[in-house]
Amino acid sequence: MDSVAEHNEITGTAGTDALSELVVPAEHVDELSLTQATRQLFPSHFLTLPVMIAVAFGTWSQVSSNRMILWCVAGGLSEMITVAAYLSYRHERTAGRTGLRRLNLIRLSTVSVGAVWGAALFVPDPDNVEMMLIFVVFAYGASAFGTLLCSPRTDLYLCLQVPLIGIAAVALLVSRDSGLMTLGLLAVFYIVFASLIHRIANRNVRETIESAWRTNHMMEVLAVEHQLLVGANNSAPRRSEEVQRHGCGVLEQRDGGLRAFLRRKPGSAGRRLRLYLRQRAESRRP
Repeated sequence: MDSVAEHNEITGTAGTDALSELVVPAEHVDELSLTQATRQLFPSHFLTLPVMIAVAFGTWSQVSSNRMILWCVAGGLSEMITVAAYLSYRHERTAGRTGLRRLNLIRLSTVSVGAVWGAALFVPDPDNVEMMLIFVVFAYGASAFGTLLCSPRTDLYLCLQVPLIGIAAVALLVSRDSGLMTLGLLAVFYIVFASLIHRIANRNVRETIESAWRTNHMMEVLAVEHQLLVGANNSAPRRSEEVQRHGCGVLEQRDGGLRAFLRRKPGSAGRRLRLYLRQRAESRRP
């Protein structure tokens, strides 16, 4: 009866409001948001070093080779951290765990990727404004791309954006070009705008996860209620047969003709009783 009451409460108008107020387990939201984020982030992290190598080949003759080599070495270290984070997280998931124990390693991988792209602005000579602007495009493009990829989790968004925008802004502000310094100041407004976009996207992702959990919870309650109703329907014929058998027993004690009739006729007690009463009724018609 408690399950029936819970079912009626959930399927009613008041029940719908109560369902929306159910508190979704925080660990469940963290697990699914991390799953979505890693599904998007790891492929992009793995592309960091190949893109850096392509940039190095395209600009090798126009930038300092020493700084370019240091930048690529930093990209290689970031790639190693990413591989370690990916393998560790996949091992956790394969073992049936949430993978949240490897969250700090994933954060470290994301910080390293953000730092590498922010440091890209230290590769060209500050006096070479054209090359600086080319690297600005790569750095800020990685930031915009990361805003979309990190939408499931705010912590990973900050791990990417803070080192990326911070290091890139420093590289622009220390240059001796007024235009580049202006870009460094505009980076502050850019990060505010990007954070607003992330906040909206992150809220939508979390609401989707919570809504799916509430829907699954309601389906589980309905499944339990269905089993109870099926059990009640299956037991109803047995209870009816027991009542009819009891009625036959009482009438047998009072009606000797019924006793003899029931002994001659095969079948269930209820069927024999109905047949006997129908014959009795027909025999009394004029």
